[in-house]
Amino acid sequence: MRRWLRFAVWIGFLSAFLASRGLRAQSIENFRWLDLHQPSDVQTIVSRALMNEPYTALREIGYIGLPPRETTAASAASNVVSYAVKLQVPRDAHLLVITAERTNPSALPDDDVLSVYDVNQRQITATLLLRGPGLRLLGWLRMWRESSPELVATYNDCVDCQRTTFFTTFHVDLKTHQWQVRWPRSTAGAPIFSEGQEANGGEQVYALLDDEAGRVVLGTWAHFTTHGRPDTDIVYAYRVEYYGSHEATEPMVGVQARAFEQRLCGGQGVLFGLADGQDTAICRSIGITSAPPSLATRRRHRAH
Repeated sequence: MRRWLRFAVWIGFLSAFLASRGLRAQSIENFRWLDLHQPSDVQTIVSRALMNEPYTALREIGYIGLPPRETTAASAASNVVSYAVKLQVPRDAHLLVITAERTNPSALPDDDVLSVYDVNQRQITATLLLRGPGLRLLGWLRMWRESSPELVATYNDCVDCQRTTFFTTFHVDLKTHQWQVRWPRSTAGAPIFSEGQEANGGEQVYALLDDEAGRVVLGTWAHFTTHGRPDTDIVYAYRVEYYGSHEATEPMVGVQARAFEQRLCGGQGVLFGLADGQDTAICRSIGITSAPPSLATRRRHRAH
């Protein structure tokens, strides 16, 4: 019986490990960041598209480029196709553009307000996807095992304040080929941590986890204790549904919430190390006495 139990536990860890490796991904095929030190007509198009937008400097221009084929008599005879070293940006390609705005010339770069745009090269227009300080690009991830990679990021809502950190991803819409953002703040966003809640009797736990169904789920749990009132628990799960067509925000209650709290506090299968609060009193109160080593020593996550 013990041997079978050890085998079952080993299989469980192996399944979680393989699921995590399947969800983590390289960038979208042929995705590149443009070298801004080399002047190009792409930068000229971006500058025209952002003509009426507030920004101090261009930070990044991301694009999906296709290597142009160069055929010569020799290569044609041998059926060998050679590729140019420099990838060209198709004229109809949408660009992922990041800008920085520094309203105070003496402010630190960490206080820059960053904006992310989808730039349509053909129409020379820019669509704002996100604006806020503390933007951190964490890496590429498949929100579904069969889906295209998405660029995972966190950002803050303000500078020099009790900040709230939000989670998002940038992805390419398969129908329009435009860059889009998930859980935009205009529709409540996906907040993972708010500063100053401890002073109000609050505790917070969050984690970005791989799902048993081959999906990624962001979980958040906020617990509030107020003298003379019942304790309040707010538990949310953020997932991508319908094979990437749209994102879902799911409030959890009752038995479902309790089971999800166990997952968050256990901290197994965390992606990009995006987790915190596993060592709080509320996790200990439900029987989670230790978190994985990578999380047990983690300081409270704050994006700068």
